[in-house]
Order: sequence, then structure tokens, then C-alpha cells
Amino acid sequence: MSLSVEVYNPKDKHFSPCHLFIDPGAEASFCTVELQQRLGLATLLEQDLNIITFGNQVNQETAAIVRLILRNPLITSESKSIVVYAKNSKITSAYRPPPLTTADLAHLHALQWHYAPPTGAIEPDILLGMDLWWSLFEGSVREILPSGLVALNTFLGIIVSGVQQPRRPLPRASPHQLLVNSVGVLEEVEAFEGPSTSETDAWALSNIGISDDIDSKPAAFVDHQLVRDFLASHEVRERGRIYINLPWNEKRHLLPDSFHLAFSRLASNLPRYRMDPKIWDSIQQCIQDMLDRDVLEVVSDPARADGPVVYYIPLHIVFRPSSSTTKVRPTLDASAKYQGEISLNDALHVGPSLLGELVPIILQCRTHQYLISSDIEKAFWAVWLKEEERDATRIVW
Repeated sequence: MSLSVEVYNPKDKHFSPCHLFIDPGAEASFCTVELQQRLGLATLLEQDLNIITFGNQVNQETAAIVRLILRNPLITSESKSIVVYAKNSKITSAYRPPPLTTADLAHLHALQWHYAPPTGAIEPDILLGMDLWWSLFEGSVREILPSGLVALNTFLGIIVSGVQQPRRPLPRASPHQLLVNSVGVLEEVEAFEGPSTSETDAWALSNIGISDDIDSKPAAFVDHQLVRDFLASHEVRERGRIYINLPWNEKRHLLPDSFHLAFSRLASNLPRYRMDPKIWDSIQQCIQDMLDRDVLEVVSDPARADGPVVYYIPLHIVFRPSSSTTKVRPTLDASAKYQGEISLNDALHVGPSLLGELVPIILQCRTHQYLISSDIEKAFWAVWLKEEERDATRIVW
């Protein structure tokens, strides 16, 4: 699907024509770097992307984020602003949109839909993904044309898509020719740092309740024992803080030395964190805040341990610019492990689910006239590990 639109040119203070390609398989929207340079668009921000196309490997690229102002060439009184990534390579190869029949054009004319058929091959300047689809085309009117194509009357113009019906029935043995455009699906993903769990874990029978361990105990019995041990061992100390033990299973003694795993994860991510001074300052402030709240404590002597297990958890920083509360969140990847070894999560019991059944919750929500929802800020920071357990949750920073 494609559109001929106009985009605002800040250099010349007027709108210039360009072609927009709509890809329902793309999660992010892009424009070409050539369009950015031609229009003199300012770079709002730069971001590292992993762009994946059909049949190709991950292509790492640093993309500029730019703002585009679009309008319908036939309706110049209104425009809309969008934010997209500027991509170094072209969007897709040149293609020809499906031609409309005379009956199709007459049908659009009767509806008073203004449509200018494109002439020749089109090479788009902008790729519109699903991140912007509904914000631009919500409330659009659809019409099926006599040829079988579907016309969508949008804010930016008429979009034509679908498959044309053959003008006459084809013989049963006749080949049916289809014209397929070569289009790459573009997708923004977070920087890939390796799988947290192996493929064998994902397909393990234990995930569906089947275990080949003859000595394994029923899950309900283990969960009951965990709750009983928790109630017996937890401590409430000063300021109402709750101190607990980790729910170890029988694999605790198999945990390897994971210092190099945690160090290599930090070394690979640190340059990316430091690219944006604002983000780097936010990370530093977040770590300092955790130190001030005693959520983290500095290990004065790494060779000394208060407990039997020393384990380093790889640290990863999650950025959430759209969040109104926590824009930077440190995340501990306790599922990371060496090949053939176990992770910290593998050495811990999952424990019983603390969530209630969904149906009773829904029924309770409908019982009363008003529903109040609340959240605890940084809930996990309200629980402390006992001193002998803390060496099993070390991080490298």
C-alpha cells in the first residue's frame, strides 16, 4: 500500500512531494537518510537499532530520530506530525501500484473521492509501520471497488490495496500470474545480548508438569513446605523491614563462578549507556539512589563471603522514556548462564503463585459501584535478604 503525500521542508519553508509506503508487518516507521538531508531535518536523538529483514541477519545501525510534518496534497489546510527513524538504506525497491480500471475511477468519482493514479514506478521515501497506523488512519472509510480492490479514504489520501478479480474466468489449467513486490520487514528491537534460557529449557517437559526425576516431590507439597519455611525463618527488624532467605533447591552446590559472565555483560553494554549523557546521568543517579536506600551495598572485600554461595548476576539497564515514574530500571538477569551450566534461577524454587484466580477477581470487581486500584512504589525494595544470602546476588558495576 502506498500514498503520495507532501512533507514539510524546513529549509525552503514549503511542502515537497514524496511517496509513503505502508507496511503492516513493520513495528517501527522509517524515512530515508536522503530525505532527511534533502529536507534539512534536524536530528532529535540517535538510537542504536537492530534491523531485521526477511532472509537476512541482524543489521546493527545507529539511526537518527526525526520529525516529519505530512499533509494531503489535495487538502492543504491540515497537517499531522510524526516521529520516525532515518534509515541509511532505501526503504524498498521501485514498484508499481495496482492500476485502477475505468469502472474503479468512475466509482471513486461518484463517491467524490479525489484520487490521482500514480504514473510509473514508485520508490518510497517513508515507510509507515504499525506504530503510527492507527494514529493516522483511525476512522477512515472503506469502499470495495468494482475490480475487487479496496479503497480506504484517509486523512492523507486514498489508499488502494487488495487483489483484483480477473476480468474473465481463467481456464482451470491456466497458470495464475501474481505480481509480488520485494519488501523487507523492518523491526526495532532491544540490543540482543544472548538468550537468557537455552532452547532445551524452553521445550523441557517440566514446563508442562512432567518430570523424569523419580525422587521429585509433588509441586503442591514443595510449595506448602516453602511457605512454612518462609513463615518460620523470616524476620521483621528495624523500620519494619522484612529479612528473608532465598528459596534454594538441591542444585545450589552446582552454581559456577559467574564473575566473567557478569563482567562481560557490563563491558558490552557500558559504551551504549555512555552514548547519551542524559541517559548515563540517569543511570548513575538510579544506582546512587539504590545505594542511599540500602538496596545495594558495596562489597569491600570481594574475596570474603558471609555465606556459602557467591554468585554474580549480569546487570542490564532498561530504558522506558514514556514512563512517568521509572524511566531507568536496573534489571538483574538471573537466568543468564554458561553453556552446560545452571543459572541462579535454576538453583531456586519458583514457589507458589501469589495471584488469585481470575474469575473471582473479575466477579469481585463487579460487586461494588466503585473500583479502586493501587500500586506499591518499588515493592521489591521493601524486602531485604539476610546477610548470609547477599553474596549470592552480587552485581558488577
